[in-house]
Amino acid sequence: KVTTQTATTRDGKIVLLHSDGTWEYSGDNPSAASVNQPSPAAQAAALNIEAGLVYRSGDSKSVARTEFHLLDKSAAAIIREAGVKLSDRTTGAEDNTDQRVMFSLGLNMAYREVSNSEAYNAAMTAIKQHVIKSFTTDFGGKAAIDGIPQGDYYLFGFYKSAKGFVIWNVPVNLKPGSNSLTLDQNNADYAQ
Repeated sequence: KVTTQTATTRDGKIVLLHSDGTWEYSGDNPSAASVNQPSPAAQAAALNIEAGLVYRSGDSKSVARTEFHLLDKSAAAIIREAGVKLSDRTTGAEDNTDQRVMFSLGLNMAYREVSNSEAYNAAMTAIKQHVIKSFTTDFGGKAAIDGIPQGDYYLFGFYKSAKGFVIWNVPVNLKPGSNSLTLDQNNADYAQ
């Protein structure tokens, strides 16, 4: 069943808003024709991702079979708000900047055997509460997700590389329709 309500435009015309996402001018506006607007579902966004690393030698490597999460806020902010203190055991630092928080989280993810497992588990629990969508890249480092409401998000991911790790916490503004994002060491919070 479609429900209807009235509204007035800025220029004073009366419109009928239908729950199916369409609208039309009211009969009180005789010169106006009926107009259909896209439904809210049509306002959804899609995100196409390609993740890879380019080495100094010029070689490149796809970030294949890697899990990423679309978050409603920055992973670093989530960790800080949760009161989690991830320390970098190599220096003992507890710097609270986004980059240092992400570096410390990456160290804990990469080297679980020497990590502060209590703090790591608390950080991951806090992050999981802000996940909008999770996905895994294919063997070419690509992924596509759709049905996301337009808006501002963060793309969070971790990849253990041959010589260290890469961690992303990239802001993403999704507009209706198709959006693309390339992930590499240049937009990572830390890459080695």
